[in-house]
Amino acid sequence: NLASPVLNLAALEGDAKLYDEYLQQAKQAKSPWEHYRYMAALNHFSSPELAQRTLEIALSPEVRSQDMFGAIFGLLFNPDTQASTWEFVQTRWPDIEKKSASGIVGMPLAYAAAAFCDAKSRDEVQRFITEHKLQVPERVLQLSLEQVNECIQLKQQQGQNLASWLKRQGSSAGQ
Repeated sequence: NLASPVLNLAALEGDAKLYDEYLQQAKQAKSPWEHYRYMAALNHFSSPELAQRTLEIALSPEVRSQDMFGAIFGLLFNPDTQASTWEFVQTRWPDIEKKSASGIVGMPLAYAAAAFCDAKSRDEVQRFITEHKLQVPERVLQLSLEQVNECIQLKQQQGQNLASWLKRQGSSAGQ
């Protein structure tokens, strides 16, 4: 039960050597659970270069089409890789759509939209889905957009309080 959280935590500050080790472990996994545990942990590396590797691997023949979504959209939930991943999604959309082949590509994007916490990104995702005529049930998209709006509202309401509290904690730790 602790394997996934431990792998994810180690990845947060992990370097290319650890990344390569995770990738090797995923390839040599003795069970699907082990494989997916290591592949999911790749989304927790904060390095833009390693995130780019994950994105390229997701589009490669090494990754099955149904597993591509976890690799690509999982990086949207990582604050360190969110912006570059969103840019990748937009620029490489034809490749993502082609690999999907199942026509369900809009659904994972709609769910992943909930990772954003700003109006600009929320509006970009909504516009992207509309412009590309992606088949997404209205309710699914609305739920994701509501989550973004709630995050924006919480940040506006509590952001200053949290910043003040963290500042106090930092100054008391130095005493």
